[in-house]
Amino acid sequence: MQFPSSTLERDCDSERDDEQLIVEFQARRPEALERVYARFESYLRVVAQNILGSPDEAKDCVHDVLLRIWQRTEHGYDVTKGSLLGYLAVCVRHDAITRKRKSSRRHELDEQLLQRDVPPSMSFELTDHIEVARLRKAVAALPAEQLTVVHLVYDERLSHRQIANRLGLPLGTIKSRLALAIRKLDRALRPASESAR
Repeated sequence: MQFPSSTLERDCDSERDDEQLIVEFQARRPEALERVYARFESYLRVVAQNILGSPDEAKDCVHDVLLRIWQRTEHGYDVTKGSLLGYLAVCVRHDAITRKRKSSRRHELDEQLLQRDVPPSMSFELTDHIEVARLRKAVAALPAEQLTVVHLVYDERLSHRQIANRLGLPLGTIKSRLALAIRKLDRALRPASESAR
């Protein structure tokens, strides 16, 4: 089988162009980076997008990898280990996998933080001295049995069942005392204009 001479010439020119491009890329010439980007970006973006799922993230991944490889002085592309496109594809794939893992870990941490209950004592900071005084006065006015339940729920963070076991009382009694205490505190802390209604 014989190939037309124009096809062979084009293949030889293409190989010379590739060799020249590789030499210029390894020499870190800006125009070589632009040519590599123009030539391989669409293929590399598909590699990244298959892993990341997002076209924008894939584009960022390809850009970052090409720039990082181009800037690297040591341990860069080695002609003896395969084609430049193959090397770049492996680098983009590894970077995309790393990004996906980091994103997954970050998402898991965000979910864990959202699921954590903020203890009532940390949910807000009382800085208004008048309100602090009103709260202390309202809590001090509670009957001893209600005050004990409020203390065990909010300060010691015990469940209703744990309080019932500790005090040796029925669970319903604990819930009733807590409900009464909360209603009394609500009435005592409500602004004067609302409590007149």
